[in-house]
This record gives sequence, C-alpha cells and structure tokens, in this order.
Amino acid sequence: MSSEWRIFKLEGRKSIFYTTYNFYNAEGFGKAASSNLESNFSQHLYSNMVIFMQKEVKMKFCRFLAGIFTLFMAFCALLPDIYAIEIDISSRTSNPEPGKNLIVEVNIINKANATNALIDKDNLEVDFVESSPFSLIRKSENIREPFNLKAGDSKKGTFYIYISPDARSYTYPLIFELKEGNIVTRKELMIEVKGFPDIVFDTTSSKKEIEPGEKFNLTLKFTNFGTGIANSIKIVQESTSFILLGDNLLYADKLDSKESKLMNMTFVTDDNAEPGSYLLPLKITYHDNERKQYNASQSIGIKVINKAKLNVRNVKLSGKGKEFDINLRLENVGLGDAKDVIAELKTPYRGFKKNFVGKLSPNEDLPLIFTLESGIKSHESILLVVTYSDDLGYNSFNETIEFDRLSGLALSSTLTYLVSAALLTGLFALIYLRRKRNAADHENKE
Repeated sequence: MSSEWRIFKLEGRKSIFYTTYNFYNAEGFGKAASSNLESNFSQHLYSNMVIFMQKEVKMKFCRFLAGIFTLFMAFCALLPDIYAIEIDISSRTSNPEPGKNLIVEVNIINKANATNALIDKDNLEVDFVESSPFSLIRKSENIREPFNLKAGDSKKGTFYIYISPDARSYTYPLIFELKEGNIVTRKELMIEVKGFPDIVFDTTSSKKEIEPGEKFNLTLKFTNFGTGIANSIKIVQESTSFILLGDNLLYADKLDSKESKLMNMTFVTDDNAEPGSYLLPLKITYHDNERKQYNASQSIGIKVINKAKLNVRNVKLSGKGKEFDINLRLENVGLGDAKDVIAELKTPYRGFKKNFVGKLSPNEDLPLIFTLESGIKSHESILLVVTYSDDLGYNSFNETIEFDRLSGLALSSTLTYLVSAALLTGLFALIYLRRKRNAADHENKE
C-alpha cells in the first residue's frame, strides 16, 4: 500500500513554499514506523510555520520603515519651499532714547527657485509684535495689507515705533512676525535703549534789587529735560560777592526724566559790593545710571543797588517880625545817590515854601531855609514833603514839623518823638527815685 501526501502550500508576498512527502507502506514497516513518520512530519511542519511567521513580521516592519522614509523624503523636498521666504530687519535710528521714536526697516525676500515645489508666495503679512517698552505708531502703506511675492522678488516696508519714556537703559528685543497662511516665522532685532539726563534750571528771587549786606532768598527749580535718570545731583555756587548761608553744597538724590524739583537758598550780599549787575554762577554735577558724570553751569543775574535814605535834622525857627524862617538840614544817610531832591512845606500860608536841592551823595547834608509870612498861630504843625529818586526809582517821605513861634522852638516829628520819649523816661525815673527815697525814710523812722 502506498499513498502520496501533497500538503501545506506555504506562500509569502514574493515566495511559495511546497512540502511534498511520498509515503510507501512497504513490507517490514508496521504501525510503529507509520507513527514515527507522522511525528517527524508534525515537527517539520511546526518549524516551517515559525520561520514563515518570523519572515512575515520582518516584512511588515520593513514596509513601515519604508513609509516613514517616504514621508521624510517628501518633507525634505518641501524644506526649500518653506524657508524660501526671508525677512531682514534693520534700524534707521541711531542711539534710541526713551520717549522718542524708532524707525525700523524690514525687507521680505522670496528666495524660491525652479527646484522648489512652490515658487510664488501669496497673501504674505508682516506685523510688529508689541512688547514693553515699544508700541507701534504706524507702518508704511505698502505692507499694511497682505501682499504677493514672486520668486526672486522682495518688498521693503517701514515701521514707526514709539519708545516709552519710562524705559530704562537696557537692550530690548524688537519682534516681527511674517505670516504665510498657517506658517508664522518670527524674527527679532535687539535694540539698545539708552537714556541721557539733561538738567536745566531757572530761578526766582525774593527781591529784584539787592543792597550790599542784604539777605535775599533764591528759589531754584531744576528740571530733567533728558530721557534718562539723573542721579547724585550736586549744586555749588561759585561767587565771592554772594555768600550762601548754611551748607555751600545742595544735594538731591535723583531726578527722573521730565521731573522737576524746587530748592530754596538764602544768600547775603557782600557789604562792599559795588552797585551794578552781577552774575551768580551755579555749577551742577550729576550721573546717569551707568555712572557717567555730567557737568553743567548756569549763571543767575543779580542787580545790586545803592539805596538813598534821607533824614531831616537840626530844625530851627528864627525871626519875629512879619516873616520868619524855618531852618533845617537834609542829609543822605544811605548808600546810594539821591537825585532830583525837592523839599516842600505843605501849608496854606504864603512864602518861600519849596527848595530844589538836586543831588545828595551818600553822607552829604545840605541846609535848607523856608520863609513864611506872619499870621501863623503861635503853635503850629507843618508838613514837610521830600521827594527824590535813586536806584530803586521814585521815592518820597513826609516829616511833620512842630514849632512854637513865641519861644522859637521847632521840632521835626522824629525829634518830637525822641524828646517825648526822653521826657517820659525822665518822668518815670523821677517817680522811681521819689518812691525809693520815701521807702528809705520810712525805714529810718521805725
């Protein structure tokens, strides 16, 4: 008995495996031989199945790697097209400062060529990304709307950007975005912002004209018109004609940009200062945030004047007839010249009542005589008005003359006050001595 088994057609994607067994039931072989043959066949079949499954897994893995490689090659093929657009950024502003404008130019270039899958670029947009301390003022009209770029073409645009006045000296990034559909490319330009302080001051004096030896107050207002912070501000006056009372140095810690501060100073003018216009020089030093020192000086105009001061003294009365004279001396006890001096008696009585003196220099005096007609009461008060001009302008003062025609005594109001004070002082002294004497007598009697 013989039989032929043709079994197990095994196949992969590109190979077919056949196993053929011819079995002859020859003499001498029994069931045991047949059983051994079947066992060997099963083992051989299992081994082939394992080999086949291993090959199938390997082939699937190879197909997976092939797919990944295909995607990678496709991505690499698109890379030249993705990066075909470039954006160049440059600043046209040198030394950008806080509180000022910054001008930035952008240049968008399509570097695509014939080897790229996509050559022309459509609907491109370029924008500025605002971030402190920068804010967009405007951009040039040619890049306000989306635009197209053919291969090899470029487009330039301008951005006008404002720098915050509060910006500190620092290096900041300017950020721009180029949009091509869903693809966004960012580009940064580092900008060094540096502020520079600049202090200017003006003054207000408590007096327009100052006499030698006189005190006066000066209010100093200093303002930082620069774009940076001024630190360690020191102010020193450098004049020998004016003395600053207290410390000779004024100090302020810092002054921000556009900030102002007030300082009050008290000066005294030198006693020997000649009349005229003077310059009071002030020197100021300060530093920026990088410790760079700045020096500035400014002079303040001061006018020193000599003021005239007139007094009336030695008032006397003479004559007992139809006319009588009032004699007095007019003196200048001030430091300046008294010019255009006129002395006049204000009285209804007739006579020579006005004297034109002219000029009286410092420490100079001049006798004046006024002649009045009779008919005046025995006791009368007459007003004397003196007018003159000096460095301050027009001046006048009044003096009241008290006189007794019978006794010939005449007193000016100033002298009257002095005499009255002397009489009162003497009266009080007399009362005091009398009381003291009475108290002593009383003690002796006891």
